Amino acid sequence: MAGDELLVQVEREALKTKEPAVTANLSFAGKYAVLTSGNRRLGISSKLNKEQKAHYKELLHEFDTESYGLIIRTNAASVADETLIAEIRSLEQEWSQMRENVCHKTCYSVLKKARPTYLEDVKNQREGSVSEIITDDRGLFETICMDYGIHPKQFMTNGSVPVPVDQFQVQTISGTADSLTLTYYHDPMLTLSSLYSVKSSLEKALREQIWLKSGASIVLQHTEALTVIDVNSGKNIIKKEMRENLLRINLEAAKEIAYQLRLRNISGIIIIDFINLLAKEDEAVLLKEFRTYLKDDPVKTDLIDMTRLGLVEVTRKKIKKSLRDSLKMN
Repeated sequence: MAGDELLVQVEREALKTKEPAVTANLSFAGKYAVLTSGNRRLGISSKLNKEQKAHYKELLHEFDTESYGLIIRTNAASVADETLIAEIRSLEQEWSQMRENVCHKTCYSVLKKARPTYLEDVKNQREGSVSEIITDDRGLFETICMDYGIHPKQFMTNGSVPVPVDQFQVQTISGTADSLTLTYYHDPMLTLSSLYSVKSSLEKALREQIWLKSGASIVLQHTEALTVIDVNSGKNIIKKEMRENLLRINLEAAKEIAYQLRLRNISGIIIIDFINLLAKEDEAVLLKEFRTYLKDDPVKTDLIDMTRLGLVEVTRKKIKKSLRDSLKMN
């Protein structure tokens, strides 16, 4: 009704000419589960197998409530049930507290600010996808430590002796619940960005042309409506084994394209022009393998089909700005 006050959440930031989008269906995301106020059902990640899904349906029967819904994330499979339930209880408390607080707020009040995207990316990474995080930002290091339940001021160094973090140039915490190593780096003579050539890596991540080990290349071009990716064989085709070579190059390109979509955070409609294959069976192999590579993407990505012209259609959910647009703003 006109004039009603609603509790809303920003679900998509402003992208290019599009305004931010808000929703009254709130979601509270943890590392292992998401609590939703609008969709009141139990959802389980499609990446979990049948046995795991059945287990969580039985385990979470007590959470079958009309007050909220739950989504069990892929990462839940890597922790004990007690850890998952403890997180759900924490999300319940957060939702309850927000409903209580909103009664005492005026219109347009901000009840909760989202953490920076890079912190959420670290928190929500898939188990085993990252083995080490290195930062020269002391505040960021301490925040990540706290996310993993480790107090940053004092921890075990050299196996047994608790040492204050200030006494060392490089501090490392290993053996977190996710087998992740956190490192605080400080060297006045050599910055972290110089050590890892961050500037050149960013420049490389923005190039239109990407060379593959085989000598073939990929060209990415952005338009207002979609992203076009072209696969070029170069001089890499050996006529004697042309069919096998064409498939091999396309499979190599498919793997790299899946990686580049994540690296550059390319979203929306993506059209890919692979090298024309000589057999329908090879097209089926290519699409099957490409779908497998895309499944590793934490952002919802769908391979739609191959058109009659041989163009592969992919869609990737728009959640935040691409790397290209983010760097333009900075």
